[in-house]
Parts: sequence; C-alpha cells; structure tokens
Amino acid sequence: MLPQNVTDRWGWGVLPNAEQEALVVCEQVGVKPLIGSSATKEAILEAISGAECIHLATHVSWKLSALVLSPGGQEQNAKTNGNGQMLPERMDLNDSDDSDMESNADMPALSEFLLSAADILDLQLSAKLVVLSAYGSYGRSGKINAEGLIGLARAFLAAGAQCVLVPLWSVPELATKIFMRSLYEGLLRGLKVSSAMSEAMQKVQETKQFTHPSNWAGFMIIGSDIKISNKSTMFGNALADLVTTPGKCRESMRVLLHLIEKSLQRINRGHKNPMYTTKQSIIKKVGPVIGWQELLKSVGFRFEEPASGMPPSVFFPMSDAGDRLLQASTSLQALLG
Repeated sequence: MLPQNVTDRWGWGVLPNAEQEALVVCEQVGVKPLIGSSATKEAILEAISGAECIHLATHVSWKLSALVLSPGGQEQNAKTNGNGQMLPERMDLNDSDDSDMESNADMPALSEFLLSAADILDLQLSAKLVVLSAYGSYGRSGKINAEGLIGLARAFLAAGAQCVLVPLWSVPELATKIFMRSLYEGLLRGLKVSSAMSEAMQKVQETKQFTHPSNWAGFMIIGSDIKISNKSTMFGNALADLVTTPGKCRESMRVLLHLIEKSLQRINRGHKNPMYTTKQSIIKKVGPVIGWQELLKSVGFRFEEPASGMPPSVFFPMSDAGDRLLQASTSLQALLG
C-alpha cells in the first residue's frame, strides 16, 4: 500500500488482482504471502534470502528497473473514522501552491520502497526460480521495455537465482491468473519450468476468450531449465521416515489422516475462513516419530512460528492443488488397511 501522493505522482495504485494471485500461488506451494502493507522492502529482502522460489506480483517501474513495494506504515497517516474507514480529505481553495511542495516533501524516498536492480545485485540468493508477474503502470513508470526487463532478470541471475520467468508484454489479468495457477501445478508435479510454462500457455489458449497469442505467448524464461522441489517425492520421503518407528507409526498415520480428511472436508464444503491447530497439540498425538511435519508440508499445510500471542501453529490448506490431499488420504488409508 502506497501513500496517496506517491500513487498520484507515479500511478502505482492498489492491485487487488495481484494480491489474489499471491494468495493463490502461496496456497499452492504452502507458504504465507507478503501482501499489502506487509510487503515492505525490508520484509521482502528477508523472505527471499533463502527461498527456493520467489514470486513477485506487483507494479514494476521499467524505466527505473525496479519493483514497487510498500514503504510500510505510510497508509496509517490517512485519517479514519471510528470504524477504520478512510475519511475524505478536505481541500482549502485559499491554500497557496506551497501545499503541493509540502505534500512532495512528505513523500517517502523512492529507495524506501523500490527494489532496484542495484539492490538485487547486492543480494546472495539461492532461488531456483524467480517469477516476475508484473502489473504494468503505463504512466510515468513506462511500458515493459527490453532495457528494464533485461536489467532486472540479469540482476536476479547475478545474485544467484538459476532462472527468471519474465513477461514480454502486458497480459489480461484473468489470463495471467490462469497461467500462474497452471504453471505452479506443473512445477509441483515435478515438471521442468519450460514444460510447466508450455502447459500453462496451452491452458490459457484453450480458454475461449484468450485464444489469441497476445494473451498467452507473452512469457519467457531466462537462465537454466530448473525443477523445484517435487511434493510427491517429499511425501514419499516423509512416509519412509514415519515407518522407521514401527511401534508408533500407525497411530501417527491415523492422526495425519484425520488432519488431511478434515482439510478435504472443509474444501469440499467451500469453507473460506482459515483454520489452524497448534503444533504442540499434533506433537502430543503423533508421538516421537520423524517425518510428520514434512508429510503435512508436502500436501499444503503451512507451519507458522509464534507471533502476536499465537503459539507455533499449523494452518490447514484452503485448496487441494494437484489433488495432493486426496492422493495422500488414499495412500495413508491403504497403509492402515
């Protein structure tokens, strides 16, 4: 979220579709997104330092070769009523033009919320894949251009990323949403990024209103043709770890099956509110076995560290990407007989 004076000057407005995209992608891979005012430069730099896959859905200033993030806390300067709703700002026609100068003086420095190519070059990344899902601002920040695109991609590669997926032109937001969902479904099945991208392009092309190449051909990968961690392999390895404790593994599998079945039940009933349980409550039930955390992570459960008075928690998946929950349920039921 950006201050109004920044939005007015540069045209970097609110991006509800980008936020929705972040939520969908993070649900697929089982991580917590940084969105809105939480997506500060400091928070992003910390989050991407050890990430295997980095997905950035935001405004991009192609002229400046920079990603537009949140300055953090700036939006709280706006006046609100008792219900937290923003109040309209009053303009006094008797004010002098000096008020515009004061407004500009209150504007945060660009370095506070722009992640530039120069900033990225200073990083040490271990990411296999960086996805730039750019939402263009065709005002002062400019259209996608070769210099800005190559500048950002080269910076990520030089910082240690193995592959960068970039947009070549602006694509309708619904087409982008279809593309990204399909892309990650392919990656999570163990496909290389080139094959996953090809499948995603075909998925968009098969959608009636997006058959024209301008809607699906505007993506390119730069760098190595990587794979990200295969969730199926992760599930199999976790299951193998579980059975190394024969006396306890059956009870542990019953507990894990219960959690997975509960997730499927909520998804099938269309529940939209997040649900979690404490990590400690699961530990008490599964006992001294290894592999249970990796198994839950492989099917979309999200583990959260303690924060704001909440103990270490495990959040249930909100969707079943690639039918991983269903397949896990079938596997556990077969093992339990």
